[in-house]
Amino acid sequence: MPRAAGDGNASVRVVVDTNTIVSGLLWSGPPHQLLNAVRERRITLYSSTALVAELAEVLARERFSRRLRSANVSAIELLADFAQLARLVIPAEIGPTVTGIPTMIKCSPAHSLPGRR
Repeated sequence: MPRAAGDGNASVRVVVDTNTIVSGLLWSGPPHQLLNAVRERRITLYSSTALVAELAEVLARERFSRRLRSANVSAIELLADFAQLARLVIPAEIGPTVTGIPTMIKCSPAHSLPGRR
């Protein structure tokens, strides 16, 4: 059974994409080991309501229904498992990191570059 997310004092703090969470919840391998490290409180997992909503949508897809049945688990149970593991945070607003990008960049053909014939 999953442990609670804890107080977040683990030395490693991560945000994991939905594909990795799905893999960790449904299969063995490195993503599953990552979730085990969260359960053992060696890693603190952070998420947001947007990522949880995306996880719910992905787990409801038909392509995962056979895997859920073979694992004898429902999407709701996996969401509950994830909710116990992750600390929900409100992501900070991040402004644009690159400004003033030209709308058209003219590139020279490789054969016209210096040293090329």
